Amino acid sequence: MSRLTPIRLLILLLLLLVVSCTSTTSPEVGLVEGGSEGTTVPATITIPENAPQTINFLGATFIFDPTVAGSVQPELLPAQAAEPGPGVLWASPEHIVFTLVDAAGAQNHAPLGQYLTADAQIHLYPTGELNIEVQPAVDNLRQLLAQSPDAAALEVVTPDQGAAQPGLSMLPPSNAVPMFRAQVKYLTFAGGRGIRYLTQLSQGLVPVSNQELFYTFQGLTDDGAIYIAAYFPVAVPALPATSQMSEEAFTALVDDWQGYLSQTLALLNEQPTDAFTPDLAALDALISSLSAAGVIPPPELAGIWPDNNESVDNQPILQWAAYANAVRYELVVVDDDAYPPVVAFSQFTTETVVPISPALEPGSYSWTVRALDGRDTVLAELNRQFWVKATLEAISPAIGATVTVTPTLIWQAYPDATSYQLIILDDAAYPPVVMVDEKSGDTTFTVVTPLKPGSYSWSVWAIDNNNRVVAEVNGSFIVADVLSSQ
Repeated sequence: MSRLTPIRLLILLLLLLVVSCTSTTSPEVGLVEGGSEGTTVPATITIPENAPQTINFLGATFIFDPTVAGSVQPELLPAQAAEPGPGVLWASPEHIVFTLVDAAGAQNHAPLGQYLTADAQIHLYPTGELNIEVQPAVDNLRQLLAQSPDAAALEVVTPDQGAAQPGLSMLPPSNAVPMFRAQVKYLTFAGGRGIRYLTQLSQGLVPVSNQELFYTFQGLTDDGAIYIAAYFPVAVPALPATSQMSEEAFTALVDDWQGYLSQTLALLNEQPTDAFTPDLAALDALISSLSAAGVIPPPELAGIWPDNNESVDNQPILQWAAYANAVRYELVVVDDDAYPPVVAFSQFTTETVVPISPALEPGSYSWTVRALDGRDTVLAELNRQFWVKATLEAISPAIGATVTVTPTLIWQAYPDATSYQLIILDDAAYPPVVMVDEKSGDTTFTVVTPLKPGSYSWSVWAIDNNNRVVAEVNGSFIVADVLSSQ
């Protein structure tokens, strides 16, 4: 499942900040009411009236029609362990869900399934993370879409009964069964296909009503990686508001229950789409606009330098491996210490080596590189972090100063440092030879072994409790030839 890469996190947080600062006639952001499974991003997107808007969350997109609902709550739900109970075992994987708040349709609607609320929702499940008990549902849907039987053949009553009935399950599973399938239609979305229909779930003989009727879409991406399950409460004037009726009327239905279901199925099938609230055509358009192309992370682009979490100078040169068929690369460097995140550097380039300029401030940064083809499709992606070191002040000796053969080096203390690494190099040697490599908790160091006359360079790294180099000082000195100086 896709995670919050630097670019996605930046876009999301910037969207929330900008939206929250707008007037009430623009999309607004508020707090999500915490569900039983929790949420990683507390945000509600309210859509202006009569202004369809593209919703984009962690790579999942669709065009939202405000006639369908008042707002959208996108969430990344954490995985849930399976709990023993009736029906097929269900262990919900980490997945994206869009809840459509204040959806049109029947008020006080019954829950839409054993593991669902009464809310209109779109779930995007990574099929590879679904538990084995529900994999047959994925296989059945894949086979059904491959064969594509006539939709009218799927418009049946008690569809789960009888060997001749086509098998079409819903996810998540339920301990109740569908009473019928009406208004069946194949729908194609960006990169996938599925089937939608109207139904009502029941564990017994329950009259059909607007309180329990709902629209569902069950679909798969073309690569089979994402299973999309959408649920919307719907209402139609031809049905009663609730299933409540007199005992006499209910007895009459039970006497010819199959006949009643067949009549109800015919009644629903003959209704035009705009007889329903919301309009089935509006729901179809929303589903057709879906895209899960960005949900599954692209292949990893190999990074060369710097390594992940490496400490660097304030103008690092970032480098990565070339990727086959990439015509250009998008590089974005994000300042992780800023809130909201700030893009410190961004560039499209055909090169795989990019120097960063102007200089970056000390601190933590994330960098993302996307390999793009000619249509800017992401072929591969690299995500890493680095730390820009602060500059320590050398107190003594001054740069280029002449010192004794056992000089004392003094540098500025750094607030977050728990230790310091001192290195002295003999610059006259080739390659340079390390003369001193010592770790200390002090900011003063005296060389014990006398140095030979010549030029030397020295560096001190300030190291924090995460063993990260957070600051650095570089200096040089000369050890004079005692005989020549006499």
